[in-house]
Amino acid sequence: MTIKPLERSDVRTAFESGSALHDRYLVDFAWQNQHRHHLAVTYVATDELTRSVLAYVTVSASEARSDVRTRIAPRSFGGSVPALRIGCLAVDRRFQRRGLGTSLLAHALKVALVQAATSGCAAVLVEAIPDAVSYYERFGFRTVDVIEGASAVRPRLIPMVLPFGRIAGTLSA
Repeated sequence: MTIKPLERSDVRTAFESGSALHDRYLVDFAWQNQHRHHLAVTYVATDELTRSVLAYVTVSASEARSDVRTRIAPRSFGGSVPALRIGCLAVDRRFQRRGLGTSLLAHALKVALVQAATSGCAAVLVEAIPDAVSYYERFGFRTVDVIEGASAVRPRLIPMVLPFGRIAGTLSA
């Protein structure tokens, strides 16, 4: 298995994570968001022989919202607080529960460390589906109360944060 940025030759069409949203993102949007729009980078774990995508994580530069900012920056800091955002993390059903998600999450945290050293990064953010909250909590992420934007119509994503000071400890654990 290799973890690397998504390449055009990576086989994505057979990917099935159990989430139609995540599957469609990988097949229809990941490449153009990475190479045409420069909105995010998708890192994939691929089978070295077939180049089939086994799992992926998408990351982008972000900034902490004001309700998160107070947890990760000094009160005297007046600017926006840079962060790395995990947009999607999914593993093909055939390879779930084998540590691929954890490997990709660790890779994303390493990207955050590089971002911190090169342009600033005070935290890693994720908006987790409710079923994934406990997964992220195992790695030190904490939920953040939603101030606005909650809706009873569709399942609410749960904002979570891992402050920079905890990234190294999470990677070593």
